[in-house]
Amino acid sequence: MEIYLSQQDIRADEKKAQDEKMIAEGWIPIPHERGEICTYRGKAMLKATQSIDWLTAGIEKEGTIVDTPDKNYSFFIPKGKRSRGYYLENLSGYYKPIK
Repeated sequence: MEIYLSQQDIRADEKKAQDEKMIAEGWIPIPHERGEICTYRGKAMLKATQSIDWLTAGIEKEGTIVDTPDKNYSFFIPKGKRSRGYYLENLSGYYKPIK
């Protein structure tokens, strides 16, 4: 039982270390709390994972972060695409603004 509980602490420590490393490199965590919306709009590099049912996909793409028409969600459109992209609320990861 103690090993199971300590594994949660170890994973939390690893996640915290990963967050600190990415933030130090200039990456910004994607907000994934309910009701929290990404405030940045424009060109960005995205490094994230998307989990759908049993499938987890890694995403590393350059593109644009835009608003949906109702402005309730942030949407990432990869470079070279016009409409196919990702809702940021469905992703777990980081983005880096490109200037």
